[in-house]
Amino acid sequence: MVGKILKIEVADDDCDPQMATTAANSAKLPAQGYDTLFLINSLTPDQAQTAADYMAANQAKKVVLIHDNSAKGLGDFSKSSVEKSGGAVIAYGAINYGIDPYFV
Repeated sequence: MVGKILKIEVADDDCDPQMATTAANSAKLPAQGYDTLFLINSLTPDQAQTAADYMAANQAKKVVLIHDNSAKGLGDFSKSSVEKSGGAVIAYGAINYGIDPYFV
């Protein structure tokens, strides 16, 4: 599709399968001339390394990592990746969806 302009649309599915369907359906693909939606996602270690690389490139020396228990594996990989990149994880913990008052 050389020369075709793509418009990126972002929708938050809140890690809920029903909301994921709603989010996907809200994408205005036909209005852009498309009838297919693709989700490209990498493996957890790759996502963690990309985040760590971004933090290192932006001089993040001290990092706080918080996960919601559904993404603990990503949190663990991120912690390891930050440390390998020379950063210091000064706090690492979990918040509980729907329980902790500061969950956003």
